[in-house]
Amino acid sequence: MKSEAKCSVAVVGLGYVGLPLALLAESKGFDVVGIEVSKTKLAQLNNKESSIDDSLVKQQIHKTNVVFTDSFEATENSDIVIICVPTPVDAKKIPDLSLVKSAVRDVIAHMK
Repeated sequence: MKSEAKCSVAVVGLGYVGLPLALLAESKGFDVVGIEVSKTKLAQLNNKESSIDDSLVKQQIHKTNVVFTDSFEATENSDIVIICVPTPVDAKKIPDLSLVKSAVRDVIAHMK
């Protein structure tokens, strides 16, 4: 990668971890694409509405240039992919990794 080229980041999952992370990456100079499979959240984000209750995120979302999509094809041109999907735990405190595994499969399908 050339030093003058802008690094691109894809953030998979735009909840209370992924959305602030995507906005922070953009504020640090990265080209950012955010991938969200929830149609409701995606519609909110594309309407410049925060999907989480955070005052700073609500401010930043109005001026962001992050591209929000549900297409994992957006990871094809990303230098960095960060997966921020839920990992709920059961009664025995064992995490359910099915969403992580699914996201990894979707990203792998579009890797360079």
